Amino acid sequence: MPLQAGRRLADWFGDDPVDAESGWRSAHAQRDAAVTLGLVARGDAITDETTSRLCWIYEIAYHAGYLHTSEDHELIHRAGTLCGAAERTDTEIIADWCRALDALFAHGVEDALPPGADPAPLDFAGIGNYPILKLLEQHGTATAEILSAEIGEGATEGMTPSSGRLRWSAWTARYGDPTAAFLWLAAEFGVVTVDGPAVSLTPLGAWAVIHQVGAKVEVLPVSAALTPVQLIICRLGMSGETFEQELHAWLAARESAGAVTACGTEPAGRARCAARPAAWPRAIRMRRHGHGIAGHRGRLCDRRF
Repeated sequence: MPLQAGRRLADWFGDDPVDAESGWRSAHAQRDAAVTLGLVARGDAITDETTSRLCWIYEIAYHAGYLHTSEDHELIHRAGTLCGAAERTDTEIIADWCRALDALFAHGVEDALPPGADPAPLDFAGIGNYPILKLLEQHGTATAEILSAEIGEGATEGMTPSSGRLRWSAWTARYGDPTAAFLWLAAEFGVVTVDGPAVSLTPLGAWAVIHQVGAKVEVLPVSAALTPVQLIICRLGMSGETFEQELHAWLAARESAGAVTACGTEPAGRARCAARPAAWPRAIRMRRHGHGIAGHRGRLCDRRF
């Protein structure tokens, strides 16, 4: 898996600082790293795909905290916590994985572009969280077509809708849609599963994304104990079929007149306040602390290699 490859790359760098230009970016260094990671056999040619793969593994290692650099990023070395080939505990590995998720958010779409593709006039930096958050909004499952539209929206951010659509269509007609390649990276990373046109968040992926964006998880009571406001939240955050089951269970615990009275007497101010964030699935109220969709683009899009 990519995190293991990132660890092996960190071990390849070692504890002594390595010059980024000669010890990492040079053809000789990248060939040696690719052979060590098993990306190519000794004597095989280094292709653009191999170089792109190396850069992706570097990003994972960097964001996971396995690699450290000097302030100017010209010296690279393995993190001190990995010295002596120390084994990571399960808790540490999960924390590493969550940090490495930033690589997918910051560079995942960029790294999914075909080799040699010119991203201009689009901007693919820092938009890997657009399709992932869309999955969260869609109760964990969406089609690749819906996620492609999210990537297109992120890549054309700042453009007018009509101009953005035209430029996205022209770019994908020339280079192809990067969505499938991005989803392959996300699936390999363990964030999603892909089954034909259907894409779903994995349990670990959903938990990590909720944690990343600073969500507050509220455990609602059983259906019969829901307040009218909580019922409204369920309606706005659930699929129609699921809400119908919830509503029937709620009504079954009440007399018809009592249910109407309860809805009619709920304080209006409470209803407005509670319903405001209800576009998210049930029991999830998102709180963006400056590191949501836009924040990841600004905070993480710097290249570190």
